[in-house]
Order: sequence, then structure tokens, then C-alpha cells
Amino acid sequence: MTQTDPDQAIPTTKSPPGTGSVTDARLLAAQLFNETWRLLELENRSRDDDDRMIHMAHASRYHWGHAPGATPANLARGEWQISRVYAVLGRPEPALHHARRVLDICQENGIGDWDLAFAYEALARAHAVAGDAAQARHHAQRVLEICEENGIGDWDLAFAHEALARAAAVAGDQQAAERHLADARRAGELIADPEDRALLESDLAAIVPQPAS
Repeated sequence: MTQTDPDQAIPTTKSPPGTGSVTDARLLAAQLFNETWRLLELENRSRDDDDRMIHMAHASRYHWGHAPGATPANLARGEWQISRVYAVLGRPEPALHHARRVLDICQENGIGDWDLAFAYEALARAHAVAGDAAQARHHAQRVLEICEENGIGDWDLAFAHEALARAAAVAGDQQAAERHLADARRAGELIADPEDRALLESDLAAIVPQPAS
């Protein structure tokens, strides 16, 4: 087997950030997005990893804003990732701010389907982190409604139930949390990508239903 000369390798969106021309804003934005996602999936992140994750998510969104041909959907997904990073790190205020930006971009540009669903998913997750069970459940229910209205299954439907389970857990509704966890796992069985399934299972494992005190 021969090895490719790294100097001759063609950079892709999966390459480390900065691989290739740093003037290619679209490529750099995608590389930063994917590297942020890799850190989100990392089980034992260090404090430095957390800092890098924050900076790269913001950098990705910045470069999408300057990338030729970038669409409002690209910007919405960048905002969604920033919100997700802050939610994972337990920081509700910036998570909510960027989740609201996802919804703003979707509504201002007539974006529907799964991008709109994930705007509400981000809001549900951020409110759950903030401990606001009512708002978390409200937005999570909207995710489910969009999935049902548009015939969206597998990934999106699984995360709709994940969001509802998370909201129910925050509210202390053990029965509802367990029901939505089961629904999320059933929908997750249809997810083709093993990495996506692993991400779902990781999120579900973090939800521990507790009876109301």
C-alpha cells in the first residue's frame, strides 16, 4: 500500500481546520463545523477542548457568513451548533441566544422542514439546561409536530422524543420521560449512520428520569 503525500492530498470538509487554502471560507467553515462536532462527541473533553469547541463553533459560523454561495440554512445550522455547544457545557444564556437566532433565520427566510425542527430542538434543549421545564416541553412538542406534519422520521423524530424526554425529566415527570425515551430509541433504530445512532444513545443516556419531589 502506498501512502499519499500530505502535500499533494486534496483537502476535504473532513480535513483538519486550515487544511487547504485558508482563503476558502466555505471549506474552512465546514472543516471547523466538523471538528466542533468531533469534540462534541468526545467523551472525556478537557477544559482546553471545551474552549476550542466554543471558539471553533463561532469561527465556523463566522466563515459561513463570508462564504460565497452560503445559504441562510448554512447560517442557521451554524447558530444551531453554537447553541448545542453551550447547552452541552451547561451554559443556558448563550445557548438560548443562539437557539433564538436559529429560529429567527428560519422564519425570516421561509426555512421549514428539519432545519425549523432543529430550531425548536435547540430552544427545548437550552430551556432544559436553564431548568425551565414548561418552555422546554413547549418547544420539544413543536419539534414533534413539525416531524409529523412533514413526514420526517429516523434522526429528527428520534431527537424530537429525546427533547421531550429531557423536558419531562426536568419537570420530574418520570412516566413521560421514560415513554419518550422508549420512543426515541425506537426511532433511533432506523438511523442508518452508526455515528448518528451513537450520538443519540449518548444523549439518551444522559437523561435520568426522576420522580417529582
